Amino acid sequence: MAAEDVVSSSAFVVHFFLTVIMILFKPIQCLSSYPSYGTTRSPPAMFAIGGGQADVGTNAILNSSAPGNKPFNGIDCDPPLPTGRLSNCWVVADFVAMALGYDESPPPFLAVVNSSKRFDRVITSRGSLVTVGQQIDQFGAVVRPRLIALLGPVAAGNFLAQSFFLLATGSIDIAEQRANAPPSSDPRFLRLYIAQYVDYIRTLYALGGRVFGIVAPSLVGCSSFYYNSSNSSSECDARSNSLSLGAFNRLASALRLLRLTYPDFRYSICNSPNFYFDVIANAPGSPGCGLKEVRASCCGNRRAMCSPTSALCGNRDEYFFWNLYLLTSEGSRLHSAACFGRNPRYWTPVSFAALLKD
Repeated sequence: MAAEDVVSSSAFVVHFFLTVIMILFKPIQCLSSYPSYGTTRSPPAMFAIGGGQADVGTNAILNSSAPGNKPFNGIDCDPPLPTGRLSNCWVVADFVAMALGYDESPPPFLAVVNSSKRFDRVITSRGSLVTVGQQIDQFGAVVRPRLIALLGPVAAGNFLAQSFFLLATGSIDIAEQRANAPPSSDPRFLRLYIAQYVDYIRTLYALGGRVFGIVAPSLVGCSSFYYNSSNSSSECDARSNSLSLGAFNRLASALRLLRLTYPDFRYSICNSPNFYFDVIANAPGSPGCGLKEVRASCCGNRRAMCSPTSALCGNRDEYFFWNLYLLTSEGSRLHSAACFGRNPRYWTPVSFAALLKD
């Protein structure tokens, strides 16, 4: 392994973004500048699997040419340098870690090298992309055995059962289905998508996971990509949004059934489609009512991904989208807050906060 291995019975965080990372006890990125809105008791261990919403800097170590390791990404960090995140600083996983009670973001732990510029994927396909399934394989082959070796099988089992598994993935599946397949194939795509997602959760359950916080795919059709390419700047892409809503509804139904099979399986799904819809509607009282630009990207010239030659907005806390697909730090903060908050429009069957208090 290419990183230090530091494990504590009170704080052990493993993060996956095309790789595996372990938390170290020296601060990498402090989150203390953001108010805590999570639980107050000692934080559980956190295992995260996912894509752009879960990347806390792997790109900065894996590949110096990765887009997350180029300006203007990281411009609002301290110091204002790229951290590997596709954001002006923070992503959803950072704020979830903060809400759980951690004072720092988990730094990268290297297991594989991947130069893909894509974000995440549920459905397996060929190519250089490290899929969610491969990330879970890394957890089963590397992380779990080390926990058992350190704690013993019984204590390791208890440790994993009390841990928080964050899954934030799937939007790229929807975007690629929309771009590459006819509408007639959408029902089959959704069936395959849900079957694969549930299979991954079953696998993690078999490996010891019991508590799952799931960030559903975003409202893909309202991403800045579609705003920038649409003939009418006020419209979203209906087919992409139909896929996003279908994925959420089917996943919610599938997990209700899974709960009947595994009574000790506990979960919360953060309703990203509702959150995105309300922010973009920008109505008074919506979670994004303080934002002034909810469609155009802050960085990326409104035509391409963020790069050192991109036009850059100056009032970044007022923008929802950082690039064509992913959120600004403020957008990610609001998204995470919705997952933990009290409004049942943004989660089912319980909030992340209620899940962690059980």
